[in-house]
Amino acid sequence: MLNPLLISPRLIFRALDDLHAIAEAARDLPARMEAMDARLGRIEQQADEAIIVAQEIGVTANTAVTLGADVDKRMASLLTLGRQIDRRAAQVLELGERLDMRATELLTALPTLERAVGMATPLEGAVDRLGRLVDRLPGGRPLPPRDDVE
Repeated sequence: MLNPLLISPRLIFRALDDLHAIAEAARDLPARMEAMDARLGRIEQQADEAIIVAQEIGVTANTAVTLGADVDKRMASLLTLGRQIDRRAAQVLELGERLDMRATELLTALPTLERAVGMATPLEGAVDRLGRLVDRLPGGRPLPPRDDVE
């Protein structure tokens, strides 16, 4: 054990200064602890808000994934429909080509038909008279009743 009389006064002042600093720090400690508690409360509140936002982001992400899957299904349907339209267009094109061939054939035959009509037109009156003559023969078509007979 040390004899207190043998300790230098300077060391005693230094120890008293240290003890004073410790006492002052001890007085400030509740205020500092309160400030740290308040700061910790704000940090906890911000962390809770961040968790809520993260959960909302998760829900939004799940919705986006669901919508993406729906878009994917619709795009697959559109591709199928596009293939069907392509097949129909090929069929229409083939039919158009056949119509074009037939129209070409008709245009080729048209001058012959015009000549035939041109030759038959002058004979129309004779054919009509011949038909009336055949109708008067026995077994021919009966004559329609006349309206002027009373």
